[in-house]
Amino acid sequence: MLRSTFIALILFVFSGITWADDTLIKIDGMSISCEDPNQMPVSFSEKVFKNTDKHSDPISSRYFPLFGYQIGYNADFIKSMPPLLSAFSIYYECGLIALHVGKDQKNLKTMKQADCFAVKAMKKAGYLKSINQLQQALPQLTNVKHNHGFNLARIMALKSCPTPK
Repeated sequence: MLRSTFIALILFVFSGITWADDTLIKIDGMSISCEDPNQMPVSFSEKVFKNTDKHSDPISSRYFPLFGYQIGYNADFIKSMPPLLSAFSIYYECGLIALHVGKDQKNLKTMKQADCFAVKAMKKAGYLKSINQLQQALPQLTNVKHNHGFNLARIMALKSCPTPK
């Protein structure tokens, strides 16, 4: 009896979670996937997560104890941004997961590390040859409601990221 009650409780708690089996996201021909610190694939979902302040980020990541990491994103937001900046945003979330920073996301050092992770991953995948490409995409953000923190200062700071050899 206790076992069936426990199982019913677990099913009830997780009934609202729709888990994506998709471990790949495509943005304008770019295929993006990432892994957690244990080299397990991260899944992607068009489900946007609410923060503790009830604000929804258009792209964010969460850890689910029974399922692992998931990156939730708003598909309309992804489509509204220049493809390179959308890809950078996804790789940034991958960086937060891979670097295992979790709740420390508001720390500027952590954000810089995730930014550099994104640059390195995009260069490795062949999507980015120069930081100037991201800088050139900035003017296209004028019609975007939420720019996910992109500004010239952030892009210029990427130039100090260590370059892969």
